[in-house]
Amino acid sequence: MAGIKARSRPRVRSVNFRRVWWWVLREAAVRIWFPYASDPYSSRAFRRRLCGAQRSTILAISARWLALHPERRTWPPQSP
Repeated sequence: MAGIKARSRPRVRSVNFRRVWWWVLREAAVRIWFPYASDPYSSRAFRRRLCGAQRSTILAISARWLALHPERRTWPPQSP
């Protein structure tokens, strides 16, 4: 991740919240696009593409996808 250098010693009691936010955002986008995880290879390829994407891009695409599929706003997804 750009702008975050590696620590000289591992964290024991604290969390890097920038990394946690990035991970939560990525996993939420994957759950929006692949709610049932029926095809693990597609979700893996999607995760790989999300690693290089910026946060604003992920948020914009996920917001558009949720506008098209409002049933995916809750977990587990409800059928319409």
